[in-house]
Amino acid sequence: MTRTPKAMDREKQVMLEEIKLQPEFIRNNVRDNVERLVKSITGVEDVENVYMVGCGDSFYAAEAARLFFMEHTGLHVEAVEALEFSRYLVNYLPANSAVIGISNSGTVTRTIESVVRAREKGAKTFAVTTRDTNDLAKAAETTLIVNSPPNIKQQPDGKLVVTPGTLTYTASLTGVFSAALAFGRKHGLISGEELESQVQEIESIGDTIEATIENVEALSREYAESLRNKRPRMIVLGGGPNYATAKFNVAKMYEACRYPAHVSQLEEWAHEEYFITDEDAEVFVMAPLNSESYDRSLEQMRGAKDMDAHVIAIGSAADKSLKDHADLVLGIAGNLPENLTPFVYDIPFQFVSCFLAHVWELPFFGFNNLKIREVNFRQIFKSNMRTLGEEK
Repeated sequence: MTRTPKAMDREKQVMLEEIKLQPEFIRNNVRDNVERLVKSITGVEDVENVYMVGCGDSFYAAEAARLFFMEHTGLHVEAVEALEFSRYLVNYLPANSAVIGISNSGTVTRTIESVVRAREKGAKTFAVTTRDTNDLAKAAETTLIVNSPPNIKQQPDGKLVVTPGTLTYTASLTGVFSAALAFGRKHGLISGEELESQVQEIESIGDTIEATIENVEALSREYAESLRNKRPRMIVLGGGPNYATAKFNVAKMYEACRYPAHVSQLEEWAHEEYFITDEDAEVFVMAPLNSESYDRSLEQMRGAKDMDAHVIAIGSAADKSLKDHADLVLGIAGNLPENLTPFVYDIPFQFVSCFLAHVWELPFFGFNNLKIREVNFRQIFKSNMRTLGEEK
């Protein structure tokens, strides 16, 4: 008897809609972001060190943008998880530092704490967020506004729909990449002509995402359907700026499906996750054709196949050699510089996680259980916040 597929529920439809809004979002927001930030960023000429802090997707956006930020500013840049910064690294903050807190909502306690404590230490502080009235913006000296819809959306019938971050992640990326260009312009490392060229290149990523969506949406749906009756071990590998993408991809499995997955830095797979790679494993490897670690990506795919894993490559659609190393290729359009690939290499897994949640008939986050939602929001938004002068 053939099983009739269940209709996709509203939260899955909203996630798909938001995935497909990303191309236009980039086209419409990068230029405005950069122009606004060049005007609003002041007093950074003496900055030597930049720390970008956040939690979850915001932290991954910082990690993904780090090398681009260094390339275009000539500064030393670190991406640091918010608690690691606010409770530890802030105590050793060097002179001439700037701290950028990243949070679309501007209400994540640990990120706010990071900015507050950095400001107390004399660092220049910035907030990448959506409003200048939220708590993160109020804590920072300068607010870098980005446009983004909330992850928590109220429907016309009053019901809340909470989706795994997709468009919001792109908003964070555009905000941090735009900040990098603005800092570079203020430091004199980027001319006006170079700034315009960079803006146009990032805007063009909208076309790349659009073409990638056409390449991978149906394949991702078919792949999810192939796992209807399976619960495999999933391992996601990435290197360089796409180590952050690997973390983001795994986070979507947690959020969309509440399903355990493993993230592995590309090199470290051979040292650690290799030992849980077998015929029950689905191994995703990000392999941008022009990346510094492309050759290592191919080697690791070969190793995973040798251990009888099912290997999925996320790489250039024009890269014919990937078919010799992977069982499935989710093809990325175009051939972006490696530092810009995080804008696009997350797209396939956004679809995969959404379609798996649909096929496995799982509600996002498990938030149909109100206790799960209540405890989660408490842990993120209502945590105790310390300043430097307070007792432990």
